[in-house]
Amino acid sequence: MPLKIVDCHFHFYDQKVNNYLFLADHDEKLALMWGESYNTTLPATYLPRDYFKDMQDFHIEKLIMAELVSTDPLKEMHFAQTLADHHHQLAAAIANINLLDKNLPALLAEYAKIPVVRSVRDHLLWDPSNPNHCYTRREGILLEPIVAESFAAIQAYPFSFEFEIYAHEIPLVLRYATQFPSINFALHCMGWPIDQTPQGFQKWKRDMQALSECKNVFVKITAIECIFGLEWTLQQVEPWIKTTIDVFGPERCMFGSHLPISKLSRGVVALYEAYQASVSHLSEQEAACVFAETAKKFYRIS
Repeated sequence: MPLKIVDCHFHFYDQKVNNYLFLADHDEKLALMWGESYNTTLPATYLPRDYFKDMQDFHIEKLIMAELVSTDPLKEMHFAQTLADHHHQLAAAIANINLLDKNLPALLAEYAKIPVVRSVRDHLLWDPSNPNHCYTRREGILLEPIVAESFAAIQAYPFSFEFEIYAHEIPLVLRYATQFPSINFALHCMGWPIDQTPQGFQKWKRDMQALSECKNVFVKITAIECIFGLEWTLQQVEPWIKTTIDVFGPERCMFGSHLPISKLSRGVVALYEAYQASVSHLSEQEAACVFAETAKKFYRIS
């Protein structure tokens, strides 16, 4: 029987509808992570027919589409709603916000009019030791007072919030998860550990254990090729995946394909084989949580 999946993180896009600067022009930082030819290798559009062709070996129950940093985030979510109106599997979408935006309440009010939008996120990746690993506006964004104001605005809506940060900022996720217990938070990419030495693993694990005490925090296991490199191996990624699930429990962890970006790496068949190997110690019910049920709960999918 094909594996049943609720894919918690992937991208649909159409450059005829929305503008994506990193696809239109070569981005040197992304090229370091995705390969020099990423913007010519990735398809010009990636739509449901393309996704289902790539995932033909799996049983797709529901899909959660993540925004892709378009120049008009609100227009991108209307695009997502149009797709959802024609494809019943598309059950939720993740919208882009800027936590420093003084006009965020107005944008949230617009997102609230779009039924498919269930969650919002900001891109907050900043590595103080390597400028090539910096993908946000400046250092220390999560320390700015307006961020708490933004979370106060978010909690007025049923939206979840998703942190895309590097592992050294996991303690700041803990701070906001504690301060805003009514918001469900997702930690992207297992907290995106940069330091993958044995010492780095232990520091990451301690921070994840502390964060796991906040029951409103979930973890997304996705974008493996971004964290561990395009030629990642099961031996390399399995300890991080297993530890994440052991620390947070299957009921707060979820897998994502990261299509079509994962096509730049080893592809989705190898990815889901690695996922299955990493949960082989779990019961069937526990594995079902990580592949499907947790995402349904987090994104409020009936």
